[in-house]
Amino acid sequence: MRHVKDRQSVRLIWYERLLPAQVSSTCWRLTTRAFFLCLAIVFAESASKATLTSVSPAPSLLLSGSQKIAVLAAWNKVEVYQLWDGQSLGQILTEGHVRAMDHSPDEKLIALGCSHGSLGVWHVKERRLLWWRKPSESVISSVSDVNFCHDGRFIAFCEYGSRVLVCDSNVGRVIGMVSVNPREYTLMSAALSPDGHTGILVSLGGSLMRFDATAGSATLLKHTGGWPVRFSSDGRHVVLPSAPSGSHRKLRVIPVSPDGLPRDLGSFAKIGRIAPDAAGGFLVTAARVDAKNNRQWTVVGCRLRPKETYLRELWQLPDPKQQEYNMAFSPDSMLGVATNHRLLTRVVDLQTGLLRLSVDNSANPHSTVVTETILSASRTRTWSTQLLAPAVGATAVVAAGVVGLWLCVRKKRHRQDGDTS
Repeated sequence: MRHVKDRQSVRLIWYERLLPAQVSSTCWRLTTRAFFLCLAIVFAESASKATLTSVSPAPSLLLSGSQKIAVLAAWNKVEVYQLWDGQSLGQILTEGHVRAMDHSPDEKLIALGCSHGSLGVWHVKERRLLWWRKPSESVISSVSDVNFCHDGRFIAFCEYGSRVLVCDSNVGRVIGMVSVNPREYTLMSAALSPDGHTGILVSLGGSLMRFDATAGSATLLKHTGGWPVRFSSDGRHVVLPSAPSGSHRKLRVIPVSPDGLPRDLGSFAKIGRIAPDAAGGFLVTAARVDAKNNRQWTVVGCRLRPKETYLRELWQLPDPKQQEYNMAFSPDSMLGVATNHRLLTRVVDLQTGLLRLSVDNSANPHSTVVTETILSASRTRTWSTQLLAPAVGATAVVAAGVVGLWLCVRKKRHRQDGDTS
């Protein structure tokens, strides 16, 4: 082999020794083109938006006193319906994806929080917005939880991040804001105490903090738990799931008094809704999983009395699609309302299990922004995945052909060298 200084010439001479010139150049061109085609498809797929589908139920509210329901009718629209005939009573259009909402205890106000940080309050009877803050005015980025205090004068908007904003319900005046270290905590839920200025925070990792909105401070507590977290109407107890995740979670009751010890009640696979009642207790909607078949879910509604350590099951319904574990219900009328991720709302008689009302908003456009942290990739193959598999296969075939030819030529040259010697 002659001595060559140029690297390109060395590469060509190496191929000339192993393969015939025509076969070598053809294989080289096919291999490089297939390789760069695969790279282009991979980069195009990563740059495009991923097709993600939320498998968690959408938020819904039951205003049992006024016989109304408020449900997510589109990714950026909340609609209020008459409970008995499904007549629309008004709609709330927002700029962002509605991720959380709550109603005041007197059922006159509905508070909304969106994925891009906009938030506000809608008056149910007057069918109008009392106030609305855009992302530049709200100071928080994405709302993960909304909670009224017991008398409905103040609201806490919890950011999916590191801040909590407490506002006046009627005029939107900011009472205070609390920030935590974003490198250590990601907030998931906030509960206001009856005074409307203090409350409890829970993070993604299960840490609990007590906050004071007027002072802008947060203090880490020794207890842990999951979300959602809620204060009792008398301010004596805090209730939340015992862990952020897991199939055997319990209801954790934490007394506010310094000498109180937490107590765990029940056993659930999912705890979707914790709503305080006027008597100092809670209404809880959760799901249990069959021991023999983990896909068989049963939704249960319970009444919790923290003082007496009393947890009573009021109703249960099968939930094969795992979409109603956050059902809002009334123990007086025994009606429940739930909206699944396809925006199909069902009002169910909890005593008989019969469907009372169905509102189908599944034809409305959806956003790619998800409503919770539980995601599943869409099974529909996109154009990039359809092209990527054949391209990878073609590259593998060409590479195998080049290697095969190289081995054949090498074996042939060894034979020729042996015959010559």
